[in-house]
Amino acid sequence: MQNILLKSLLKVGTQYRTVAFDKAFPASFLQPLLKMARTPHDPTRIIVMQIFQALLDRHQNQGVLTNITTQPYSAMSQETPSRSDILFVHKNGPNIMQALIDGFVLSDKIESLASTYNTAALLVVELACHETIQEFLLFILGPTCCT
Repeated sequence: MQNILLKSLLKVGTQYRTVAFDKAFPASFLQPLLKMARTPHDPTRIIVMQIFQALLDRHQNQGVLTNITTQPYSAMSQETPSRSDILFVHKNGPNIMQALIDGFVLSDKIESLASTYNTAALLVVELACHETIQEFLLFILGPTCCT
């Protein structure tokens, strides 16, 4: 039943046009999503990551980021995030990033890892600016950078 509801949310998410992340991810929606992003059940976690991707991807970068490479992503589209989006990252970024880290730890299956990686990449691409770079660097470097 949970997967059916998540797939319904994914369907709605693919039709929704995100303007501001605080509107797309109100606390009443974000907190249950983050909880489900930490589930040990890979298929559920993958659907949750797809929901995040659908709502995060305002510039259609998901297709570009699907292929993991060390080469530059020249076809990627970016713009400076709005003030409300920056505030959203300051308020919710650590919780979202921790859920992504937990997702990486929970599975060693390629599909699950790729889905979590794609979500993390979209988060960084859509919200990267000089006000958010510190949080993203801490996320990228991981908890071992500060010990």
